[in-house]
Amino acid sequence: MMFRVAGKGGRLFLLIVLLLSAFVLPAFASPSEANNTGAGITFEQIYSTVSYYDNGILIDEPKKFGYKEDVLVNKSPVSNQGLFQGWRYTGPAGDPNNGKLFKVNDTFKMPAADVRLDAIWEPIVTAIYRVTFIRNYPDDSAAGTVHDIKDVSSGQSLGNNMPPTPRNPTGYQFGGWRDDEGRIFAGSTVITRNTTVYAQWHVREWLVEFVDWDGRLIDEQWVEHGGNARPPAAPRRSGYSFTGWDRSWRNITSDRTITAQYGDPSGTTIGPVRPPAAGTPGTPGNNVGGGTIPKSGDDTNIRLWLILLVFSYVVLMCGLFSKKNRKKETKSSR
Repeated sequence: MMFRVAGKGGRLFLLIVLLLSAFVLPAFASPSEANNTGAGITFEQIYSTVSYYDNGILIDEPKKFGYKEDVLVNKSPVSNQGLFQGWRYTGPAGDPNNGKLFKVNDTFKMPAADVRLDAIWEPIVTAIYRVTFIRNYPDDSAAGTVHDIKDVSSGQSLGNNMPPTPRNPTGYQFGGWRDDEGRIFAGSTVITRNTTVYAQWHVREWLVEFVDWDGRLIDEQWVEHGGNARPPAAPRRSGYSFTGWDRSWRNITSDRTITAQYGDPSGTTIGPVRPPAAGTPGTPGNNVGGGTIPKSGDDTNIRLWLILLVFSYVVLMCGLFSKKNRKKETKSSR
């Protein structure tokens, strides 16, 4: 549209209006409108960055966003400081989002300045539970005695930190641990509460072996501590009679070997064959090989030899006397 400006003053006013339109007014435009060419002048878009920090450490390269652009929170934290609460927003002064926590996949509008997002963690408080070990001896006076106490984090086990085995009471052997609900407790048991466990005891058993004179096993039995074994039927040995056992089978308090005993026709008790050690002569009176070595001073065999000697002498003299009588009778007959 064409219009006429009268006078020098009108032309000057028009010049001022054109200058303001071209240079001054665009400076007040918002960054999102900065690309408005106006009177042919182009303005560059404003960009700011978003940075993620975990435990004070930058975990990724800052990303650029334009003013009022939607920003998607798409980073997960990399450390493990507890329970992750979210990303704390820190922007320019006066930004209404300052101090807010943004979860992963939340969005916000980009301000005209840089933004920092810090991972916020809530520390995990681990419960500590106590395990009390009771000796539980069969003797009532020590039944409730505490053997050991262990403190364990919730969800953990004792592993190799189990207490040493209590001393075995006489006649008993250790049979492990059980908790107050009767369940087996071991180093691999996971602890989720305060727990009391009790030692388990079993009456100890001993091995009793009945053997024959030559060491041959006749019978074997496991007998509880202080109990009695049951002797087997009497064994047989050709030419001998069974007389009993060399040791008692009652009140067994340790492993025991019991050997059969025999008697020969003369009444001598014959025990197991135990030859003396090599190079060691037999001891007088010891039972060796089914016979008896005469003790020092035993004159039974000496008298027997004397009787045989006298008998032989009498027989010899009778023979000589008889021979002389026959010679005399021969001479007289001539």
